[in-house]
Amino acid sequence: MNKTTGSGVLSLVFGLGAVLSQDVLMKTLSIHYSVFQLLFVRSVFALLILCCLLPFISDSKVLRSNRKGLQVLRGSLQFLSFSCYYIALKSMPLLDLVTIFFTAPLIAVALSVPILKERVTAKHWAAISLGFVGALLMIGAQGLGFHGVTLIALSAAVLYAGSVVATRVLGESDQSVTTALYTSIMYAVLAGLAVSALVYVIPSIMPNSASSTTDYWVTPTIRHLGLLAVAAVAVCIAFIVFAFAYRQAPVSILAPWEYSALIWGGVLGYLFWGELPSTVTIIGATIIVSTGIYISRLKTPELVYE
Repeated sequence: MNKTTGSGVLSLVFGLGAVLSQDVLMKTLSIHYSVFQLLFVRSVFALLILCCLLPFISDSKVLRSNRKGLQVLRGSLQFLSFSCYYIALKSMPLLDLVTIFFTAPLIAVALSVPILKERVTAKHWAAISLGFVGALLMIGAQGLGFHGVTLIALSAAVLYAGSVVATRVLGESDQSVTTALYTSIMYAVLAGLAVSALVYVIPSIMPNSASSTTDYWVTPTIRHLGLLAVAAVAVCIAFIVFAFAYRQAPVSILAPWEYSALIWGGVLGYLFWGELPSTVTIIGATIIVSTGIYISRLKTPELVYE
């Protein structure tokens, strides 16, 4: 693994740890607030934090993206992905959701071939497939029917994979902090529009709807605002390091390391809920880490896109 690829892998793993940490907070708060309210408040905090940091980490040209349209698309895909993720999490078993969501790295590699023109070898495909088997082992693979909630979870995986590919393209032209800022803006804007629609627009056009505005907006307590601010810090860190990671290495190299989120989940599950990994979980984690290291040592696929 060369130095550039190694820094990309380490950044991705660290960013996933930050994401899983804020997921703990979001899951805890989801029993009190709607998904869109949580995303909106957290995103506003994240945007404020980034704006305060900008003078220290970038220059005045941070918003001058060479691909503004793609930045908007990436931010939208990220927002829609995690909206689907948290909506599904509220109404389906966590293991089922993780099983579906972790098809995203495989989807990202598949998309990198026609979109990014990355030449993925048979060895890459074999190792990535083995990593996926390890993920299924960790979470106790089981048959899943294609009902509504499952399709929402699958949508989260597909949308996330699309954002990963967009991140790789943007890494060729824009700074990591630029991508992080645009993503934060899109989260805040789209979550705000979603909350506004649910609280004001839908009740006015569907006055007999079973849902009330209080289902979608509840005045948060000071303590909960503090927790959302902490979640925002974690998200800001993740946004920046994800953009940096995919600027350093190809999707096909980094994709298997997305599975390290399962390891983070196991650690955080133990710390917060006293959950201990089973033998199958340990075996699955070993497979995932091993395949990630193996793929990183393979020759980097040749990139032929402009």
